[in-house]
Amino acid sequence: MPRLLLLLPAVAVIVVTITALSVWSNEREVSNRSFVATKQEEIIHHHHSEKRNNHNHDDSTHRRDTPPIPRKLSAIQDDPKTLNIHIVPHTHDDVGWLKTVEQCFYGENMTIQHACVIDILDSVVTSLLENPSRTFTYVEQKFFSMWWNLQSDDVKANVHYLVKNQQLNFVNGGWCMHDEAATHYMGMIDQTTLGHRFLKKELGVIPKVGWQLDPFGHSASQASYLTSLVGFDALYFGRIDYQDLSKRYYEQECEGLWNSSENFDSTVFWGLTGSYSGNYGAPRGYCFDILCHDPLLVELDEHDLQLSMHEFLMEMRIQSDRTKGNHIMLTMGEDFNYQRAHINFPNIDLLISTVEDLQHSKRIDIPSLFGPRFDTLNIFYSSPNYYTECKYEESRQRDNNTAPAVGGASVNYSIKSDDFMPYSDCEHCFWTGYFTSRAGLKRLERESSSFLMSSRQIETIVVEDTEANTTSYQCRHGMEELEDASGVAQHHDAVSGTSKQHVAYDYAKRLQNGIDLVSTCTTNKLRRLLLGNNVTTDLADLTYCQLLNETKCSVSEVRTGQIDDMVAYICHWCRAFSRLFIM
Repeated sequence: MPRLLLLLPAVAVIVVTITALSVWSNEREVSNRSFVATKQEEIIHHHHSEKRNNHNHDDSTHRRDTPPIPRKLSAIQDDPKTLNIHIVPHTHDDVGWLKTVEQCFYGENMTIQHACVIDILDSVVTSLLENPSRTFTYVEQKFFSMWWNLQSDDVKANVHYLVKNQQLNFVNGGWCMHDEAATHYMGMIDQTTLGHRFLKKELGVIPKVGWQLDPFGHSASQASYLTSLVGFDALYFGRIDYQDLSKRYYEQECEGLWNSSENFDSTVFWGLTGSYSGNYGAPRGYCFDILCHDPLLVELDEHDLQLSMHEFLMEMRIQSDRTKGNHIMLTMGEDFNYQRAHINFPNIDLLISTVEDLQHSKRIDIPSLFGPRFDTLNIFYSSPNYYTECKYEESRQRDNNTAPAVGGASVNYSIKSDDFMPYSDCEHCFWTGYFTSRAGLKRLERESSSFLMSSRQIETIVVEDTEANTTSYQCRHGMEELEDASGVAQHHDAVSGTSKQHVAYDYAKRLQNGIDLVSTCTTNKLRRLLLGNNVTTDLADLTYCQLLNETKCSVSEVRTGQIDDMVAYICHWCRAFSRLFIM
């Protein structure tokens, strides 16, 4: 008992020590967990403390109480010595490539590719609503329409608000981002029309900018027909031949004008994305997505953050030296980025506010970094539409002599008249094999597109009279399915033949399913067109024979003699009839 009494004080000391250590450990864990979330508040307190300590200094040496709040769409047009840096968050969502359309949309088979479009659109909408200064650009309407049809009225109302507030922007607006070499211009027009029709109906949006980031080369038809005649004011893309790109670096020709038609004036503004790197991602070292491995700015202390911003500004100096004018665009996004947008946007917020704060506090000497062309930076959230407007305004000021030339040089862009084909990204690395790869899929795409066109023509000629509503619905549904399948097939990893095999099978299945749904209705309408109302007995076996190239037709295989000859003649006539409409 005496020994026990002697041990009690020591035990109490141990218990108190353990308790104190436990409390300290818990506090430290909480502190570590909140470090990222409070990075901006930490900088604010640091600035506030330093201002108190230096309250007797000249006002020009004071730090701001808080970092500047990021702004959007706020270019400075009347000062040619100000470099406007347009931050454009975006994602490029392939409508099939390594995974099928549904796998990419729902996030299935993540072992193949970490891609989930639902997560992208859900998290982006949430992040945009949190901060009215943030912007985002989206392209592929196949995916957006799938997501839209799953949303509640409240979410749709929020999307309408974001569009009206110029936070959510749509460019290109097609069902996919079509290829420019293996496609036919009718297929390109159809898929663009399908996407634009959806945007106009659901959101009242008419895209004004072309956005062909990933196709493997760019055609003159894209510039004239699918940009100028569509009504686009500009066309932006990422991939360009490495030798052409290198030459443009030294001549400040990474942006310019493109007039590829000999028959009419199709001049549009064009520019490279991806900080002119030959791609479409963020500047090197500043991808804040979960799919990237660059350091997050919110995890850096103030010293490292300032060093990172200095490196960032050096990247901006390099990019600004490769084009003309005082506007540059940073495309902050790559394939299936922003699946966790709540990580991307706080880092972009911090990047913008830190650059502004360092400039205001003169802790970074902008003239020494960007002189003699620029002595001030203006960095903000933007969109391809707004960037294009600024480029045109810059040209108007030059033409009207309302502003002096930047750095003593006029903003005169050269005019390109040919195409950007073929594309190679290194020596002996020409991307031309896809011109002929998967010939069977290419043929099926062409036949589907031709059949779709013929069916539309027949539908406009034949006036429905007593046809049942159910049949009419089935016909409309079949046409929509074929339009959808044909639109998806124009994707630059579909008709090009560059997808994985199981994805190519999925493209083919979609096309054939669309043809099967439409063929019966089209055949009935054609019979009515040929024979009027006497359709009960004559040409009862009229059938669309898709495999005539193999001399296969289900009707001719079971008929002989005169009927066989008649069906063969009718099938041949139908094919000629279809060609007539296409020509």
